[in-house]
Amino acid sequence: MRAVDRRRVQALLRDLKAGKVTVGQAMDALRDLPYQDLGFAKLDSHRDLRRAASRRS
Repeated sequence: MRAVDRRRVQALLRDLKAGKVTVGQAMDALRDLPYQDLGFAKLDSHRDLRRAASRRS
């Protein structure tokens, strides 16, 4: 996991524990984690990981 992703997950889990976000909101955030919205496009930072995994199958 990249450092940026790790920090985002840790912050999300802290917010969940503190009651700042619901479980549903946390699930939505995790689902969108590999993507970065640039406004004009979504950058898929985990594409290489998924492609590598599919080649091993």
